[in-house]
Amino acid sequence: MAKWCALIFGMAGYLLVVWYYVVSPYNHTLRTLSFVCPACPIVETVGPTWPIYLLLFGPANAAMYAAAGFAVGKLLSTKSHVA
Repeated sequence: MAKWCALIFGMAGYLLVVWYYVVSPYNHTLRTLSFVCPACPIVETVGPTWPIYLLLFGPANAAMYAAAGFAVGKLLSTKSHVA
């Protein structure tokens, strides 16, 4: 359960950075939503270069989300074993 949650959360974290890269130059309201993506405020300071987004900040954000997903998965599997 924990591995699946980590995988799903990690993919969501990576796709969030890709989505932020694609939509951000065209929609300035995403700056208010950048608190969801821990790597996205750093991305704004670096600039809109796709290798930086997809090869550096995407995996970093995915790792943070995967760690949170692993913790959630462990919590859910612990709750299901107790009941």
